[in-house]
Amino acid sequence: MQPTLSSLNSPQFKPAVIEESLQEQAALYASGALSAREREQFESTLEFHRGLPELVAELEEISAALVVATLPACPPVPSAELEARLLRRLRGRTQHGARGDAAAKVSR
Repeated sequence: MQPTLSSLNSPQFKPAVIEESLQEQAALYASGALSAREREQFESTLEFHRGLPELVAELEEISAALVVATLPACPPVPSAELEARLLRRLRGRTQHGARGDAAAKVSR
């Protein structure tokens, strides 16, 4: 059923007017930038403000999309020097681990 011109004036079709300060808090909330105390305060406001939950949901979607958009297309490749250093460390740990196990058996 199509809304009539008069039904568009009903409260259910009027968009909520959200103060600029609440919009800013909603953006900070959606991005996870509020402290625990600020988050709790905002969540209590969120429960009672018409239109605010919808705004937060939209902002959370945008935040998630921005995170995904900034991820590298493929994982970074370590330099040859870094890879060699890591492999030396790993080999050293396995050698020390094997010696430690042998020493533990001998001391028993």
